[in-house]
Amino acid sequence: MATSEAHDSGLCAANAGTKRRFASDVLNLTLASPPVNRRQKSGKDAGEWLPRMNRCWFAAQVVAVKRKYALTVDAREARVLEEVLSGCASTEMVVVEGPSPAAEPTPGAAAPSAADALRQWDTN
Repeated sequence: MATSEAHDSGLCAANAGTKRRFASDVLNLTLASPPVNRRQKSGKDAGEWLPRMNRCWFAAQVVAVKRKYALTVDAREARVLEEVLSGCASTEMVVVEGPSPAAEPTPGAAAPSAADALRQWDTN
C-alpha cells in the first residue's frame, strides 16, 4: 500500500515509530516495476487499482495491512475488496514460472545475478 494512501486512511495520526514500522513492514512491501508503481498504482487504494495477476493475494494483503495499522477503508474500496475476495478460491500468491522479460540467455552463459534481475525492473 502506498504511504500516501495509508496517510489518507489514518496513518497521519500515528506516532513516528508506527510510521517507521509501516514503511518497512514486509507485510506491506510488494515489488512492482517502476512503470507500474509510478504510473498505474501510484497512491491509489484497492478501489482504484488492483494488479492484473494475483488480485486475490493483493486484496488479502491490503486487508491485512489495513487491520494491522487500524486504517480506514472507504465505501468504494470496501466494495471492490469484497467483490474480489468473495470470488477467490485462495489468497496465496500465484508464481508463474517461465522466461524473464529480459532477452533469452545465451547457451553456456553464466546465470544472471540477483543484481542483474533487479536492474531489468528498476530503472533508477
